[in-house]
Amino acid sequence: MNATSSRAHTVVTITYTQLEINAKGPGKHSEKKAKMNLVDLAGSERAESTGATGDRLKEGAAINLSLTMLGNVITALAEKSNHPKKNVLVPYRESKLTCILQDALGGNAKTIMICALSPADINFDETLGTLRYADRAKQIKNKPKVNVDPTEALIQQLKAENERLKAQFGGDGAPSGGVMTEEEKEAMKKQLEEEMAAKMAENERMLAEMNKSWEEKLKEAQEQALKEAAESGGGAKEETEKKNSVPHILNVHEDDLLSRAVCYFFPKDDIINFGNRNNPGVEEILLGGVSIRPDHCRVHNVDDKLSLGVRDDCKVLVNGVEVSGDGTELHHNDRLVVGTNYFFVVVHPGERASGEGPEGGWPEVNWDYMNREIAKAQGMTVDANWANMTEEEKRRALLNDELVQVMPRVTEANALANELRRKIKFETKITPVMSKNEGLISQVIVQLTDQESGLEFRWSKDKFINRVYLMREMFEKYSAGELDLGALEPDEDPFWDPNEAVNVGYCTVFFKPLAYCMPIDDDQQIYVQTESQGIMHIKMEPCKPDGSAISEEEEESIYDDITDPTDLRGRRLDVLVQVQHARGLPSKFNAEVFVEFELYKAPNPNRPDGKYLTPVVKGTSNPDFNFSQHVTWESVDEDVLNHLLTGNAFFNVFGLQEDKSGTAQTSKKKLLTAGE
Repeated sequence: MNATSSRAHTVVTITYTQLEINAKGPGKHSEKKAKMNLVDLAGSERAESTGATGDRLKEGAAINLSLTMLGNVITALAEKSNHPKKNVLVPYRESKLTCILQDALGGNAKTIMICALSPADINFDETLGTLRYADRAKQIKNKPKVNVDPTEALIQQLKAENERLKAQFGGDGAPSGGVMTEEEKEAMKKQLEEEMAAKMAENERMLAEMNKSWEEKLKEAQEQALKEAAESGGGAKEETEKKNSVPHILNVHEDDLLSRAVCYFFPKDDIINFGNRNNPGVEEILLGGVSIRPDHCRVHNVDDKLSLGVRDDCKVLVNGVEVSGDGTELHHNDRLVVGTNYFFVVVHPGERASGEGPEGGWPEVNWDYMNREIAKAQGMTVDANWANMTEEEKRRALLNDELVQVMPRVTEANALANELRRKIKFETKITPVMSKNEGLISQVIVQLTDQESGLEFRWSKDKFINRVYLMREMFEKYSAGELDLGALEPDEDPFWDPNEAVNVGYCTVFFKPLAYCMPIDDDQQIYVQTESQGIMHIKMEPCKPDGSAISEEEEESIYDDITDPTDLRGRRLDVLVQVQHARGLPSKFNAEVFVEFELYKAPNPNRPDGKYLTPVVKGTSNPDFNFSQHVTWESVDEDVLNHLLTGNAFFNVFGLQEDKSGTAQTSKKKLLTAGE
């Protein structure tokens, strides 16, 4: 992918139909159908590597999100295959891609996955994620069989049995052997005739039922439902009438098909309490999951006016704003969030019928609307007019969209951490990332802080969403008594990450002096995010072919004839790179510190990724590296010359955090989650 290419998943479905003429008699045919899905999945790539902006960047974000959802489905199916007796919910409806591929992944199908891998070091994360996809997919065990319509098979069996009964009915029906009187024969024949006639009538009835169309069956089912409702006192009709007269709330779900399916009424002059189903009391409405407390909140209907009361330390949002205490008024079309997971819209028939709504009518409330409202209440700009926006404004709007997706899950992750006794805090951050194509760009990340050890980790949006699904599963097992938190291995804990060296800052060195064979010898600013924190002394100077420095006392130098950068074209250029020291680094990363860099068309022959690394310095935030590296361009071509004139190199500082508790592990093992 590049900055202008458009990407999408491609699914080609081929349907095969086998038609058997006159299989059911003259003019009646039998069909067998099969489908073949040819799926080309767009790869997960980092925006800073591809240089995508605007619509391309938005496409990339959507692609990565759908791949994450597919990874969650594959993980759930693998878990289901490995533990057949376990009740595992497979989230097919999280995305359109997984809905389309539902039959191919977990249905009556055989599936072959072909993975494309890259040997390049820059694609290490993508390659590792692809291998994890493949490993999970291999664990899915389907048992496909020929698609024979069970109704057709049963119809054929019934027809065969009818023919057999007719054949018996045509005989005298007497058993072979034995002597019977004429009266006994006649009585037995009559009994057999009655039994066969009843059996044939039942078979004919079943055949007629099976040959009915789907529309006929639906019509009969609807008529039966109406009949049962009338017999039971018109329950469905009563509920509809109740919704038109009694204030109530309806659920709002991420899937529009599941929205407004749950209804809770607030009768006049009554108090309705919300509580936790795992610890029920006198509450009328019981909700599950984290962040729902006993006697969480209550709604009081006094003379058809609704007021909300919230217990201390319980989270409730009204129209995106957190409320507390008693006396919060609720009106028609208000948005109510109880805890972190339960979204509702208030329906007040009296206010709706009064016609005193806002200008332009009542807004349509859905999952996206409520999340945007919450984000807007927290100071974010979410109402974007894409047609009149610059590229920078579009990029900022995309960041806001990502924040809207991440922020509710961050709240949920913090609640899960609290319930599972994890001293961990999650925060949403927008952090600048240096892109090779566009320079400094911004990305949404989630920062995890281990309050016990003091360690901080930064997770990408996709990695964080993956982990949230695992946190939910962990909480369900813990609530069901199936999980001992004390016996949990670190690499099975979705809250855990190994303490490894992370990029804590960078400095940029421009090469233009080298194009004139002049040395670079200066303190370079180290940037941590957008702030300057510390300096690094870097020296780069032309040198002799053996790597030794050119002394000022020498009368002649091999580069004395270079008066213009173009004089270097076709020449050999040797440069001595020295990373001498760094000062003022963040103290929390002083357990181990080293510097990594790479040079254009001058890779390190001793490493497969071509990068150069300084020695590791421990226990100081002012390390002395005293590192020297001889670098050679055998023949300066046009690309190298242009890079010397206009290009630069990033010297990245890596540090290992100091563990205050002394309990953090530095194992390289990680959770096997698709898409990380």
